[in-house]
Amino acid sequence: MKRLFLTLVLMMLALMLAAQTGLFSLYFGESYTEAKTALGNDEFAYNETSNEDGVSTFVSQTNDYVDKMVLCFVDNELVAWQVFFIEQADEDIEQLVKDTAEDWHGTEEYWDDGFECWVWDLDAKKSLYVGYNFDYYLVAEYFNSDYPQFSELVFW
Repeated sequence: MKRLFLTLVLMMLALMLAAQTGLFSLYFGESYTEAKTALGNDEFAYNETSNEDGVSTFVSQTNDYVDKMVLCFVDNELVAWQVFFIEQADEDIEQLVKDTAEDWHGTEEYWDDGFECWVWDLDAKKSLYVGYNFDYYLVAEYFNSDYPQFSELVFW
């Protein structure tokens, strides 16, 4: 009985760690329907503006900090996503996003000179990158090395 209980506890812990919940409470492996519902129910009410080949774009008319979110699905599972932030005249958006990422993922980030962005290693294949893309948007990218084709920051 103890062995069964211990096995169940370890399985639940592994599932919780595998989820890797991130900004806006999105997580790797989340279904398209769950993600769309969660973003629609968010306090800023994100609406889907496009959906093509497993890539969905969401925008909010009331969030002055986020331009858009791009979610990437394979076989109905969220495998990567990006949040594009809007520069603020009175605030350091990069520091604000970095602080928020530290709240979610801890302070074990490091600066990557090659990609010129902050990196949080979430597990062996998944990371959070925060940096500027070629269009000068600050992007928080939940990167999955199994799907580099969806990257905005890491593999141009």
